[in-house]
Amino acid sequence: MADDTPESVKEQASTLVPKIAARAENIEAILGQGVVAARAMRDMAPSIGTALSVTPAEALPLEQWRRQRDGLLAWYDAAGEFEAQARTMANTLTVHTSAIASTSTSTLQIISKIPLPLTDAGRFELAHTTFRTVVEQIPAFESVRTSMERLGLDTRLLKHAQGAFARPVEGDGGSVSILIALRECIEGSVNELIQRRPRQEPANKMLAKIITLGAQCGRQWYAAAHFARLGTEAAELMTDLSKTKQLDMTREELRDEYSRALLLFSSILDSLDEQRFRPG
Repeated sequence: MADDTPESVKEQASTLVPKIAARAENIEAILGQGVVAARAMRDMAPSIGTALSVTPAEALPLEQWRRQRDGLLAWYDAAGEFEAQARTMANTLTVHTSAIASTSTSTLQIISKIPLPLTDAGRFELAHTTFRTVVEQIPAFESVRTSMERLGLDTRLLKHAQGAFARPVEGDGGSVSILIALRECIEGSVNELIQRRPRQEPANKMLAKIITLGAQCGRQWYAAAHFARLGTEAAELMTDLSKTKQLDMTREELRDEYSRALLLFSSILDSLDEQRFRPG
């Protein structure tokens, strides 16, 4: 917004954090209820099926059969509606979780280099450590690999980067081998998807590429602003990954940058609909 200031945007972002935490807890509780119900029905179904199969039709009154059938049909229809909505909402939450985790990784990287008062520095270090622990539990690599396969993309560079990351950094160039391979994987994948758009139009920069991919091949529930945000993040990420050639990175810095890239890439790929691309 035109009237934004660092102070006003910080206040807005800080105010959102506890609201998001509360909403996330509510979603977890709601989905937990669904899981309990689905698990119960899954476990009951075989017993119900066996009981019905061994019972002669004439052994129960017609009205009892109707109630049984109608109850099962009601559950089946409700579950189908829930499943359709849940797929969309699960994708949306996953995409936005990956995106904000990537953005927050970048933000915390910047904050870690700012001199803070001793008390605040201690609080930040604890928060940063906790944040990293949570981010490491997000299966970003598996999400990216699955999405690349879904979209018909070559995963060899991704697997090379993951293999290099799983090994300790040895001497100079360790981070380069990992992050440059990941950069090439992201850039190559985006370029291939650009070629498979239904309609070709100019898109030379990363921001423009993500925007046009979203417009032509994005999942239909994402607005144009979503892809503009991802494109802006991706353009900055590509620049930062290129700079790693000149950096001597610690293992923690490498982990942060690797996670940031994977999470953003996951968010981009999960926002795209494979049915809207031309075959590779």
